[in-house]
Amino acid sequence: MWKYVIIIILIATSISYSKTNLSPFAKELNKQVLELQSLNLAQQEIIQNLQKNFPLKSNIIDTKSAKIQSQITAYASSIIKINSGFDKNKLENLGVKLVRISPSIYTAQVPVLKFPEFCQIAGVDYIETSGLVEMHLDSAENMAKITQVKLGTNNLPQPYTGKGVIVGIIDWGFDYTHPAFYDELGNCRISRVWDQTLDGLPPTPFNYGTEITSVDSLQTIQTDYDQSSHGSHVAGIAAGSGWPTAGLYEGVAPEAEIVMVALRHPRPEFTGYTNAFSDFVDAAKYIFDYAESVGKPAVANLSWGNVMGPKDGNSIITEALEDIVGKGKIFVNSAGNSGNSLVHSQLICSAQDSLNWTYFTYASTINFTPKEIFIDCWGENSKEFKLNLTSIESTSNPVTVCETDFFSSNQDTILTFEMLYKDEDTIRVTAFINQNEYNSRPRILLNIKSPNTHWFKVEVNSQNSNIHLFSSLIKNGNGYTSFFSRLNDTAATPGDAEYTIGDWASGDKLLCIGASVSKETFVNYKNFLYKVGSGLYGDRASFSSVGPSLDGRNKPDIVAPGSIIVSAANYSQTGYGAIPGKQDIVTRMEYYGKTYSYAAFQGTSMSSPVVAGAVALLLEMNPNFTPEELINLLKTTAITDNFTSDTIPNKYWGYGKLNLLGAFGKFLDINSYDLTESLSNVIIYPNPVFSTLSLSQIPEGSVSFEIFDIFGKCVLSVETIHELSLQKIDVSFLPPGVYFVRIGDIVQKFVKM
Repeated sequence: MWKYVIIIILIATSISYSKTNLSPFAKELNKQVLELQSLNLAQQEIIQNLQKNFPLKSNIIDTKSAKIQSQITAYASSIIKINSGFDKNKLENLGVKLVRISPSIYTAQVPVLKFPEFCQIAGVDYIETSGLVEMHLDSAENMAKITQVKLGTNNLPQPYTGKGVIVGIIDWGFDYTHPAFYDELGNCRISRVWDQTLDGLPPTPFNYGTEITSVDSLQTIQTDYDQSSHGSHVAGIAAGSGWPTAGLYEGVAPEAEIVMVALRHPRPEFTGYTNAFSDFVDAAKYIFDYAESVGKPAVANLSWGNVMGPKDGNSIITEALEDIVGKGKIFVNSAGNSGNSLVHSQLICSAQDSLNWTYFTYASTINFTPKEIFIDCWGENSKEFKLNLTSIESTSNPVTVCETDFFSSNQDTILTFEMLYKDEDTIRVTAFINQNEYNSRPRILLNIKSPNTHWFKVEVNSQNSNIHLFSSLIKNGNGYTSFFSRLNDTAATPGDAEYTIGDWASGDKLLCIGASVSKETFVNYKNFLYKVGSGLYGDRASFSSVGPSLDGRNKPDIVAPGSIIVSAANYSQTGYGAIPGKQDIVTRMEYYGKTYSYAAFQGTSMSSPVVAGAVALLLEMNPNFTPEELINLLKTTAITDNFTSDTIPNKYWGYGKLNLLGAFGKFLDINSYDLTESLSNVIIYPNPVFSTLSLSQIPEGSVSFEIFDIFGKCVLSVETIHELSLQKIDVSFLPPGVYFVRIGDIVQKFVKM
């Protein structure tokens, strides 16, 4: 039996807090600034140390003088909630740059060396700093009944393509030169970009990054980040042009105006966090402010998030985003990709001093040292819980090697524990404790690090309370998935995938989108067939995060196609440009001397922009939709079938599958929609086709089908042969172009070469 030593260092007594409530990362930043300043280090050395762990900004613009601040200054991005005692001048005297989001919420760029003073300013109720976020990574339009809306069929008064609507994409990894963002005449459809990383002249009223409105500048810069295609793929799904692929991989709103906000991307000078939550709030405000200035409705899409946070609609970022949206201003967010990950465990303490526990370890994909994990623990409103962390011998022998004492959620402090496992293997634990977080729930956020991999047991003690635990680790935008387990301990609580939607996706005025399977396979540009194991056609994608919200409301709101979706990939990213190497490339095309790729991705990152594009078409029809009206319309017209089950809404599907034609039909009060979808979905191949088109899985009872060109003209009407499960049609006589096959209310698109 190994002996163990427990060294517990309580640093809370050395940290001074005002009455302002600080988020865990705000507490940690405050602590680190004070500790580094106590060492009498040079200012630049302090900043370099802080940049390893926090997403600091440099080169903030003084908007009054339009000059870049001194290079020695770095800024921490924050969101603050104020009260009637707030004095804006006191913060500005510290050098804090403020942007008003609503009467009680500001985003703030705080000189990091002044952060402890910032935390002491009266009139500020809450400070949220930093955050952990990750990216939530054809036939989709047919499944969601988008094609009919774009064509203007089924008794609709006109085709809808997003004209007069702004589609804003908040992301990174954009290719400003990709043909998906130009029309057939070569006109750039990107009206402006706010790059939050580049130094330059930022948009008003912000004071970081640079705004790009010139096409020449976009073509010179080319990309914000050359190691990702996430932003281009998302933007292409929502609003990409169809002409480069003869309409086959056209975005949902191909005539919408595109606005991009390029988030800060990973940089070599630090290995910590990339984005602050305030960056997302600023991005949404930028999009909606611009839309208002030009008199257009807008939809903003964010395909980022993580499993941490309260998820009850009451966090400061949720409140800030809900203050920004309004009539003609709609925000769409991906639900997350944790639907098949056991990253949640609900520890139920039902009786007096009831004890419950679960086990966890680091993510197996971590290839760096030290190993690390966050465990985010949320209690019920104003109910105390106590927590203990134990390192065990092994999964087969879960005996204690070293442990902490139980500590209470009824305090506002940071506790640090150092546990000696064996020899020199020290486990370092930091517990960020908030007695009453922004939403009045007690919270303990654990950060655990050690040189080697270990299994841990976490115990909670409470009375008539449910404690929700979430495991997460995100570095440079990449998520590392761990899981909870009962191991061989039948008394322990296992892990599950419930309550894994993103925090700000839980807001009532913010659309939360899960993913369904619109393709099971794809053929890449080398004619290799790939099958993706995310589920059956029409089913929920296995990765799609599960609700409900922590306070029991139904989330996601709806689901949309998110596996497999083909869209733009960046020329600058290795494997998608001049020398192709990525196996998910589906097709390539020449444009102004470069060969650009379209690739197949999957994730709720893809389903969210499908809905964002659909929202743009709805806003073209009615630019005065409020978030509540539009969300209710999508919910009440959603498709239900054998996959979604009869019990709707539920935690997997929300209210069902996106049915854009149904939404149009209900709002316009015309007989153009059907709230059910046939289980037999026609499959057409090859696509594109040269001579013979094959159709399979034709619905029973179909007696004929028709082929239409893009102008709605019927070019072929064919009788079906019921005895055959496969129909072959000669289309060699058709001119090259985009066509649509209609069998009953099922429409499929194909390209004739």
